[in-house]
Parts: sequence; structure tokens; C-alpha cells
Amino acid sequence: IEGFLFNYNNNNQTINRRQNNMNNEFVSVLTAIYADEKRKKEFDKILHEFLGDVSWNLYMSDEMQNSFVVDIIDKCGETHFEGVGDGLITVIYISVGLLLLKENLVSVLLIDEPEVSLHTDVIKRIQEVLREYSKEYQIIISTHSPYLIDWESIKNGGKLIRAVNEDEISIYELDNSIISNLAMNPSNNPHVYGTTAKEVFFLKDKVILVEGQEDIVCYKKIIKKLGIEKKYNFYGWGVGGVRNTINIMKMLKSLGYKKVIAIFDGDDTSLEEEKNCRKWIKDSDSEYEIFNIIEQDVRDKYIDIYNKETLEKTETIRIKEGICDKYYKIKKNFDTQYKDEMIELFNNIDVYFEK
Repeated sequence: IEGFLFNYNNNNQTINRRQNNMNNEFVSVLTAIYADEKRKKEFDKILHEFLGDVSWNLYMSDEMQNSFVVDIIDKCGETHFEGVGDGLITVIYISVGLLLLKENLVSVLLIDEPEVSLHTDVIKRIQEVLREYSKEYQIIISTHSPYLIDWESIKNGGKLIRAVNEDEISIYELDNSIISNLAMNPSNNPHVYGTTAKEVFFLKDKVILVEGQEDIVCYKKIIKKLGIEKKYNFYGWGVGGVRNTINIMKMLKSLGYKKVIAIFDGDDTSLEEEKNCRKWIKDSDSEYEIFNIIEQDVRDKYIDIYNKETLEKTETIRIKEGICDKYYKIKKNFDTQYKDEMIELFNNIDVYFEK
């Protein structure tokens, strides 16, 4: 979607925000807004939601006949429209689009990559503002930014759609029932569903699921230790516990991911959940795969024992033995005890991803 489609003076037009110069279509819109004090006040209010205290002036150019000049005034001073960055121009275009929505001059606002040339804080602000407007108006965003994927909007009926360039363009829509049925609320679990996790939606394929953040840390250290130069796409900071693996698989399946694997530990809980996941993989006719490590965990796990009367800690007991110690360091006996197993694991992962 290259520009913003709107109906103005009964003429369908496309405004191209990629052009930094003042094209005639956009000038006609700004001129009409600037000439109407009520409309200008409403437009300034929208602009303020994105940028804070920013004002603008519109006047005839002294150098070019029948041409308008726009000046943007912020705390740094006055800047001609042609001299401001692409990011600020994007915000102005979005503000115009929202004003036209509020005036019922358009029914749908299409925004192509609003994150381009914008500071992260402004991108987040755009997401917040558009979320509020989307409660009343239809807004469609094409984006490559995880900051603009909003779980609250999705839970309230918004759609997350993924376009994939395979032999042809394929379109996949997230099944919102998966999100509504999650045991872990996406809005309250940033490690599982936050910005890092949402980066998965911009990967072509080949995703690795592990239980938690410690698995991510340890496996990346193991990959480096083995001298593997390939880049593996781990989902976020883990799936938030082995029992949530199947939920993430369902989410990725609905969005068209073909190659996804999960690495399970060798403890009883993981082996039990593996059966559930394998059954779902078979029933859903999916190509997903599961690999296990022999060890009970990727990292040593301990519990503290306390005296019931004094409440003083009496000892610490290791309850799970892993490849890394409790400080996330690869153990000294890695080469003799774990290396061959890890080489085989990542070789199997490579074969699965490439076949």
C-alpha cells in the first residue's frame, strides 16, 4: 500500500508520502485544513497526540508562483516542510488520515510502514494512538515492526495477517480463538509475547521453540562453543514453560509457518507434554518436529532446604542436572559428556530445516 487512499472533493486520490516535496494533492488537503479554524484545531490536536508541542504554518511561496510552503515549528525552531525528516512527514500524513476518518470523508485508513525513519518512542506512540482510533474506525497497517503488533487490539477483534512470498504471495490470518484461549495473557507476559517474541512474525520460517529464557541463553552459548556459524531463530525468550509449547505451535501454524521445531528436556514433565504435542502435530497434519535432550534440563536446578523451626537454610540440593551450571556457564566436562549429543542435536535440526 504505497499511499493513503481518501475521498476529498468527490475525487478519489492517492497521496504518496514517499515524496518529501509538497505534491499538489497534499497541499490541497493541508490548505483546506489550514483555512478552517475548527478543522485546523482538530488536526493540531491529533498531531499533538503523536508529537507533543509542535505547530505549523502555511503560506504562499515568494519564490514559486501559486505554490504553498509549510513550516513545522518545534522546540528546535522552524523548519521548511521539505527539510524535515521522513519520520515527521509520516506522522503528518497519518494525522491527516485520522482527521479525514473523524470527518467521515474516508471509511478506511491504509498506512504503509509507519515505522520508517521514526524513533522507537514515536513508533510506540503511533501504536497507542492508532489503537484508540481503531475502536471507532477501520485502520489497516502494513508493517515490519514488532512494536506495531498489538495484542490488546487482536484480543478485541483486530486481525493479524501475514503475507509470505512463496511460489506466489500467500496470505495467512491468525486464528484469534488461539489468543483468547491462551492460559498466559499476552499483555501480561512480555517474555513470552513481547517485542522480542513478536519478531517471529517477520521471519520467513524455521523457528525453534524452547521452554524459557535460560534455554535461550544456554543454547546460544552451546552453539558458540561448538563453533556453529549458522543463525538459528529462537522464539522470543522461550515459550513460557513446556506446557505452553502447543499454544505457540498452534499460533505459528495458523500464520503459515511450515518448519517449526521444539527442543524438550528429558524430565518427566517434558516427556509427558511431548506426547500431547506429537498428537497435535499428527492431527493437524503439520510438518513440525520435536527433539529431546537426554539431560533433565539444559541447566542445573537446585532447591534450598530450610529448618522448619528456625527457618534457616540448612542445605542446597541439586534436583536436575543440566549441560550448564546454575550460573549459565557451560560445564568443564562438556567435551567429554555433552559435546557429541549437542552436535547430533543441531545436525538433526539442520537436516529437518533443509529437507
